[in-house]
Amino acid sequence: MFVASHNLFTTVRYLPEFSSSPSRRRYPYFLVIFKSRDLIRKTNALSPMGLAHFMAVESLSRPFIRVHIAQVQNWFLTGLHGFLLYYSASGPSSLFFNVKSSHVGLWFLAMRSPMVLTLEFQKLKVFSAISTLVRAISGKLQSKEIIGIVKDIRSISSGFASIYVYHFSTLPAAFCDKKKDVPEKSEKKTVIYVKKGVYFENVKVEKTMWNVVFVGDGGDKSIVSGKLNVIDGTPTFQSATFTVFGKGFMARDMGFINTAGPSKHQAVALMVSADLAAFYRCTMNAYQDTLYVHAQRQFYRECTIIGTVDFIFGNAASVLQSCKIRPRRPMQGQQNTITAQGRKDPNQNTGISIHRCNISPLGNLTGVQTFLGRPWKDFSTTVIMESSLHGFIDPKGWLPWVGDSAPDTIFYGEYKNIGAGASTKNRVKWKGLRFLSTKEANRFTVKPFIDGERWLPTTKVPFRSGL
Repeated sequence: MFVASHNLFTTVRYLPEFSSSPSRRRYPYFLVIFKSRDLIRKTNALSPMGLAHFMAVESLSRPFIRVHIAQVQNWFLTGLHGFLLYYSASGPSSLFFNVKSSHVGLWFLAMRSPMVLTLEFQKLKVFSAISTLVRAISGKLQSKEIIGIVKDIRSISSGFASIYVYHFSTLPAAFCDKKKDVPEKSEKKTVIYVKKGVYFENVKVEKTMWNVVFVGDGGDKSIVSGKLNVIDGTPTFQSATFTVFGKGFMARDMGFINTAGPSKHQAVALMVSADLAAFYRCTMNAYQDTLYVHAQRQFYRECTIIGTVDFIFGNAASVLQSCKIRPRRPMQGQQNTITAQGRKDPNQNTGISIHRCNISPLGNLTGVQTFLGRPWKDFSTTVIMESSLHGFIDPKGWLPWVGDSAPDTIFYGEYKNIGAGASTKNRVKWKGLRFLSTKEANRFTVKPFIDGERWLPTTKVPFRSGL
């Protein structure tokens, strides 16, 4: 496995062992992939030996490059930047360099001593089809543009037995060539690092994209932002800024925002319809319908969910644990409802479980009624357990979808909550509202409800298995 001692950008996944021949181990060998406007070389640079080693760099039908040996001597390089991979007596290593550049070039370089270059990375183009020197010079190479730095790959890959890591200048670019960039139905994790910034786009992780991991620099730093909404003609299901269908998805330190605003009504920030999906330290920020927990088993840990009307809704089996749930001021005349669970079949094992969370207002909500939820469908199932409920929660607790009451078939539960909003004395008198025993509450914890002890350990996301 290739491990770097400097800043690492792993477009190269494996570095095969080099020959043990002394003549081949005498000097460090370098592979340089860069963009260059000015390239100056001595006339003897392309020696027969250099050409032969160019030919030895081959392309694989997989998203990495295998390097046998690349040796070209006596190059003078100006106006370039990129990624440097080298092999020396101490083993493989790598670094980034940048000397201000613009145009595309692709070259290979061997040197007798390490380069001293600015460790500042701007932009890199990695070629996905490299076979011969002729193809490299002619420019007949398919390419993907990427951007970003992983400063310590161990912070991302710890616990992952086998991974791919990519950086892209736009998030859809990560999926534009599924066969080469994100392997279809892969049992291995594909890690995509999203550098700090706001990405104004709508992203979809398709059903065939298994075990994709998005890693950002923080829920308020690496942000995917969209503004699709119902009022402007996009159905709720298609309005999500970020949509996940592929099983085994995970996001860490990411932000998902829909900026449509309260007057645009349904406008989803994140929709998840993937089994075994986990979100850690992420932020979902919108107004109505912020987080669409559409289907399958899902887990959210230490996330922040911000919204107004029905802003956690859907029919997944979802557990939100140690999250911050932040109702905000809605449009004039609206009421806040935190959940709207959509179970319509009594045989389903679905529901929204809010466990050990903090429910507090975002800003001043004076004059705004805020409820724990309302039943979207006849078998709506929502429980709030061991959570902190601030005093802005309406004493009735729950709101009917229509009329003055809710179907008797719903299952709404509260268990050992604390705070001024946790008092059950003035709660609605519905048959479907229960104040749970420990045994009843335990049904909605990570282990029994989403079988979390089986799959969550592989994500390295912390979790509490029971109460």
